[in-house]
Amino acid sequence: MTEQRWKRTPAAWAVQVRGLAKQFRRIQAVSGLDLKVPVGGVHGLLGPNGSGKTTTIRMLLGLIRPDRGEMRIFDHEVPSGLPEVIDRVGAIVESPKFTPSMSLQRNLEVLAASTGVPRRRVTQVLLEVGLRGRAKTAFNTSSLGMRQRLAIAATLLKEPDLLIFDEPTNGLDPAGIHEIRTTIRALGDAGRTVIVSSHLLGEIEQIADSVSIMARGRVIAAGELEEFLHDDSEHVMVEIGDLPAAFEVLRQAGFGCQLAAGRLRVPRDEGLDPAAVARCLGEADLWPTHLSLRRSSLESVFLELTADEGLTTTQGRAA
Repeated sequence: MTEQRWKRTPAAWAVQVRGLAKQFRRIQAVSGLDLKVPVGGVHGLLGPNGSGKTTTIRMLLGLIRPDRGEMRIFDHEVPSGLPEVIDRVGAIVESPKFTPSMSLQRNLEVLAASTGVPRRRVTQVLLEVGLRGRAKTAFNTSSLGMRQRLAIAATLLKEPDLLIFDEPTNGLDPAGIHEIRTTIRALGDAGRTVIVSSHLLGEIEQIADSVSIMARGRVIAAGELEEFLHDDSEHVMVEIGDLPAAFEVLRQAGFGCQLAAGRLRVPRDEGLDPAAVARCLGEADLWPTHLSLRRSSLESVFLELTADEGLTTTQGRAA
């Protein structure tokens, strides 16, 4: 999954990026990034903090210029063609500014009037994000989840085809996260293309149709979500002191083991008893410190891929 393997025509891509690069002083934030986002549904842009997600989004939106590379949104070149396509794009990159004393509805009405959007559209977007019953609530008394849904409503005023949300659940409590997740999934189901940048993999796993995993400013794996989860969904994870010796013993015994994040991953074929792995190692006087049966998740795939890159989720690099 190191390359995009969808077979699509150019018209089927909402976003196409090739060879994108951006450096800030001595920090290489984005390095030769290739990215394709299919039209329709939710696409997760996943990576640890500092992997280049926000920088990539800012370049796509024309907020900063790349050092090199090509970008296209709905087959319009970026940034030169942005004026032709910008009305089809809605984005939340930073916390939008609203008037604290105004109601949620009034904030949107002012924004709609300033951008030439009919007032009736305000009611429609409030309904779309589940805020119709809270429309009269003052912004300064609303919850963080309501404020984030209001921000999403603001991006919907011009009925965009592409929505880009950078870390949309940051700072939210579990209830707020659930609200935003439900809203984003509904937008994807309605036919819009939604790009969600996040390091909260468990959340993305529940809403994404396709994913691109980023590390060190480039995409290291991409594809439909099912590609990451379809094969070898169950496996035995082995933690052991002498990895090379254990790997060789299991390989010679016919196990298809793999090195993953400082552990051994043994795909569970039909009928395989996990205890057989322990017995095989024990007969060679190799004793696991931990052995468990696991089911693959997007998070486990992500951790295994980024471990090969020598990354941790707290490594301090440019966003």
